[in-house]
Amino acid sequence: MENRKTALLTSALIFLLISSSILFVFSTNIMPTIFVDEGDINWYDLIIADANNDGKKEIVVVGFYKDIAFLNIYDIDLNEEASIKVGDKRFYGVNVGDYDGDGDIEIIVCGTGWSVSEWFHYIGWYS
Repeated sequence: MENRKTALLTSALIFLLISSSILFVFSTNIMPTIFVDEGDINWYDLIIADANNDGKKEIVVVGFYKDIAFLNIYDIDLNEEASIKVGDKRFYGVNVGDYDGDGDIEIIVCGTGWSVSEWFHYIGWYS
């Protein structure tokens, strides 16, 4: 767990430094593969964006282990907010934005195991 947090924190800091004056909806493969814990999840992409429209940035990462795709969302302090696992798929890329123009934020993933793009509406915890 500590290795994963260190890798995510390092990536997050690099992204924050690079993008401090740029729009925060971006995507790049700065760390193509990270092996963490005993699960050996291949993390392929991350984005720092306001994924739940609460005014705060979240870290959204995607990857896979064998044929199970992972989409994890962390707050800026690296506390896990959500984890989505999808069988028979592999996620390689992620982006965040309002893609259908309805005012809600969508998380778009790309990968293998389907013939069309898939998206997720992420609704965070509200107090």
